[in-house]
Amino acid sequence: KPEVFLEKERQRITSMNKTLETLTTALPELQSLHQKYAATPQMSVYYGKVGLIQVMEDSLTTKSELLCWANAETVYSILEDYYPSYIRKKIKRKIWLRGIFLYQKAALEFKKRGKKELREVYLIPPEKFFFENEINIYDDKVAIISHKDQVGIIIQNPHIAEAQKAIF
Repeated sequence: KPEVFLEKERQRITSMNKTLETLTTALPELQSLHQKYAATPQMSVYYGKVGLIQVMEDSLTTKSELLCWANAETVYSILEDYYPSYIRKKIKRKIWLRGIFLYQKAALEFKKRGKKELREVYLIPPEKFFFENEINIYDDKVAIISHKDQVGIIIQNPHIAEAQKAIF
């Protein structure tokens, strides 16, 4: 019967109106939740050598330059087999890195190959500013890597990233 089509359409519209009413009532609470969580940094934690590689790979997604604090000796000793692949990908994607490294043998090598590997290196004395971890700052992210503990954290928040860029 043709009337069935009309009745089904009325039921669909009634159901949609109820849904619309429910959403309208819930909107203030949803907006409050959105504001609370929109400013909350998103954090991801990675473990083991595979996790460290995931963090490094994420840095290759940058649309801007990569800022880096690193103990090159530690980085290279832990990720020696992965690092050449990382450099090739970085060059292929034309990602420029500005880094502050401890004045050590590996860092000197990085500095020598700087232009070729799209890297500008500043060396600091380890006896005055020693650190083990690596920090990469890119786009709206800050990646903190403890190579010795084999743990990496990516914090995604534009305000935290901008503050770290300013400190760099």
